[in-house]
Amino acid sequence: MEEPLIKAKNNLETIEIVAIAGSFGGSIAAIFLKNIALASLPLSVCLALNFVNRKNLRQDMNLLQETILFQVNQQVDDFKDRVDRSLEQVMTVQDKLNGNVIQNKQDAENASFELTKQQESVANILDRVRDIVIASQAINSDPKAAEYYCQRGVNYEHLGYKRGALYDYTKAIEVDPSCAKAFHQRGLVYLELGERKPALEDLRRAAKFYFDSGDLVEYQKTRDLSQELHEVNGDDKKEGEQVALKGFMS
Repeated sequence: MEEPLIKAKNNLETIEIVAIAGSFGGSIAAIFLKNIALASLPLSVCLALNFVNRKNLRQDMNLLQETILFQVNQQVDDFKDRVDRSLEQVMTVQDKLNGNVIQNKQDAENASFELTKQQESVANILDRVRDIVIASQAINSDPKAAEYYCQRGVNYEHLGYKRGALYDYTKAIEVDPSCAKAFHQRGLVYLELGERKPALEDLRRAAKFYFDSGDLVEYQKTRDLSQELHEVNGDDKKEGEQVALKGFMS
């Protein structure tokens, strides 16, 4: 854009110089020829060309300034667009980082919760093992104490060692044939193992001995459970046993 303007400017300046030279020459010729009109003609042409040259130059300069301003504004707009895109990218990265922080925090909380549960489970197991050791020491000191067999059997049962629990409940019954708790707990273990008939017999005996000892609360609970087991028939047997056991344990 600037090169054509410069060329046009140079052409007008050349013409203006020629007109000035012609005016000067015309003036000299007029002196010798004594013709004023001849002298004023090149001068008039010179002034006209000078006016046109200055006017065109101002227009060209204005056009050049407008072009430069337009290019500058365009560059500013382009730079602003690049800045806006960069800000959007930064915000996207920041949102992603914030999301990762939240997810990592949630994962850490979940891991902490699971660790706490495991610690509680381990502590519970250790308590059960300690109670088993204490009960075993008591049995060694007094093999005829049915309550220690029941105590050890309960802890075996909670640790999932059901056969060990059955052995201790049976030993408690051998030591004390009227031990309601031993019959009661052994009946529940039989029920969990799916042995319905011995479970029903033990629960009925437990209800009788609870009643004889005056423990009416346990008598009623055990009696209700044995009746529910007695009423279960057919394909619903297993499901009914589980429902009855769940209701009793709750």
